[in-house]
Amino acid sequence: MTRRNSRTDMVPPWTLLACLFLLLHPTNSQSHEATFQTEEGQAVGTYIGNIVEASGITGPFYLSPDPSDTQLLQHLSIDEHTGVIRSGISLDRETRDFYELLAVSTSQGQVVTVKVQVLDRNDNNPIFPQSLYQLELSESTPVGVKRNIDSAQDADAGVLGVQRYEINSGNIGNAFRLDARRGGDGVLYPELVVSNPLDKETTPEYNLIIYAYDGGTPPRSGSTTVRVTVGDVNDNQPIFTQSRYSAEVLENATVGTSVLDVTASDQDEGQNGVIIYGIDRRQSDTEEFFAINSETGVISVNKPLDFEDRSVHELIVYARDNGTQPERTTAFVSVNVLDVNDNLPTIDITFLNENQSASVSEGAEPGDFVARISVSDSDNGENVNVNVTLEGGDGRFGLTTQDNIIYLVVVARPLDREVVPNYQIRVIAQDSGAPPLTVDRTINLQVTDINDNAPEFVGSYAPSLSEAAPIGTSVFQLTARDRDIGVNAEITFSILSTPGTRSDWFTVDPASGLITTRAIVDREIDPSPRITIDATDHGTPAMSTTIQVTVSLLDFNDNEPIFNPTFYNATVLEDEDVGHCIVQVSASDPDEGVNGQVTYSLPPTPIARQLPFQIQPATGWICMTQALDHDTEPSRYDFSVTAKDGGNLDATAWVSIFIQDVNDNHPEFYPLSYPADVQENSPVGLEIVTVSASDRDSGRFARLTYRIVSGNGNGKFAINANTGENSTFHDQS
Repeated sequence: MTRRNSRTDMVPPWTLLACLFLLLHPTNSQSHEATFQTEEGQAVGTYIGNIVEASGITGPFYLSPDPSDTQLLQHLSIDEHTGVIRSGISLDRETRDFYELLAVSTSQGQVVTVKVQVLDRNDNNPIFPQSLYQLELSESTPVGVKRNIDSAQDADAGVLGVQRYEINSGNIGNAFRLDARRGGDGVLYPELVVSNPLDKETTPEYNLIIYAYDGGTPPRSGSTTVRVTVGDVNDNQPIFTQSRYSAEVLENATVGTSVLDVTASDQDEGQNGVIIYGIDRRQSDTEEFFAINSETGVISVNKPLDFEDRSVHELIVYARDNGTQPERTTAFVSVNVLDVNDNLPTIDITFLNENQSASVSEGAEPGDFVARISVSDSDNGENVNVNVTLEGGDGRFGLTTQDNIIYLVVVARPLDREVVPNYQIRVIAQDSGAPPLTVDRTINLQVTDINDNAPEFVGSYAPSLSEAAPIGTSVFQLTARDRDIGVNAEITFSILSTPGTRSDWFTVDPASGLITTRAIVDREIDPSPRITIDATDHGTPAMSTTIQVTVSLLDFNDNEPIFNPTFYNATVLEDEDVGHCIVQVSASDPDEGVNGQVTYSLPPTPIARQLPFQIQPATGWICMTQALDHDTEPSRYDFSVTAKDGGNLDATAWVSIFIQDVNDNHPEFYPLSYPADVQENSPVGLEIVTVSASDRDSGRFARLTYRIVSGNGNGKFAINANTGENSTFHDQS
């Protein structure tokens, strides 16, 4: 770390400023010095020292740092009056370890050189320049060989710098140790030393974790990884897996036939571990009956062999590596030549069915015979004994024998032609020769059909048909299949008469399955007629299956609306409001969709146009279109209404509406004046005059009663309430 220290052999610029100050303020002045120390990392405002106490010079002070030192008065806080120095920031020795300035006492004219030394703390870890170092050492490297490693760097100084190194982990077998030497620059340099022999084949690589520790308490540390790769040397010879090998080979083995593999391994790597095989021709197999593959170690026949000439061959084989100074090892190989069984067995197969064909019925039971196999071998001795086995057939067939000469093929498990119609069976005959000879015959066995499957209808059916379709119309086509074959798969269709179905409406073609109509269908009788169809095969015995199909009948407008009832009588008060609905007519239509949608109307006749009513087309309500008057207009209306469906078929109903009177008219006298004379002394009850009034209402509303309402204060006259006849009531004198 470079420190900024004062120099005694040159005059700092701020000293000149102080001298200038003293010239302007002459006193008996002399130079004083105040030196302070503080530890780095203290909190801002930490007390460092007092200029007054250290120098005996009192303030106030004029502070004069180096003009180029712009940081000093930021890093140090100095009270000009008391001379107390505190930290202005948290000081860092590794950034700056020394401060110097002049403090001029303006009261005494004295100059104090103030020096602040920043002391080190252990606040930095040792750091290696690299996190990984890679070294390569040959496995033949002598013990004691050293390799230099970069030293760790620590920003702290002195005892707080790097003091020691250790291998923390990865030192397998204590193969290495660490030495350290102190350089002329004071730096502690680590050295990796080989402390035990290295062996590439045992440990090809070391990953050493090395720590550097400083002298702090507690010490700080840093680490790096040194990866040591051990280089190979040819220090291992090849080793055979066996010191002696033995093998057998037939005398009729062709040239190139492999006899056996010899295998050797070498713990070295690279070319030092590459193995080359060979036969030592000076000591064995000089006639070269055998050859060895130099790369794989496979020994093979190189010349034709003859058991009668030589039954055993002894070979010496070697394996050497490909090093600069190759290592070599040998092994012994004994090859026994075997006599040959040179006659194949013969196989004769007879099928045990009526036509002696390669077939079996799928109805055959386990244990039933399929074929007879006879075998023979023209060799002698053990070679004449022949063993017969079966392969294939999915375990459905087996073999049985009494004498190992005649074998019977039998059914072992049930057969199903619809699942597997053919089996390929391999008959293998092997004699007892050494080595045995084998011959085989392949049987393609056909499974013949029996009627064991009923017909199956294919797909689903949802036919539709117009109810107006004529007889003979095609409705839909049935399809059925039978997993049997031949006559067992031939199918005949028929319609069954079952409860709840319409077998009388439809017929089916027995061969094709085409369904057609045999009668007129009617959706209003049955909108979804069902039919049951039977499919029967021609097997013996026959098998059948049925399906029930629902036919959706599409509507045809073959029904006119029907009023119920056809005559409607209704009564309405003459004072009902316009728009009042009086009666609802109703008609139904058994057709569906638009064919069954009914609209209502009044016939377009002059009389209908004069009616004070209209009919709602959708609902059939008959409603008033104008005010009614029982007294001036008809008191009854008779008219027809029409109901029409979406297919223009219609029906008619008759409506009578009676207008009911209400008391909406006052009685009217006619004439309005009745002159009359009466003589005095006329007898009581004498008829004088009859008044007459009328009322345009009818019924009880037109029945009138009379009374005198004025002018008869003394009650001299009376009137007949029913007739309007006036008469004297009392004596006129």
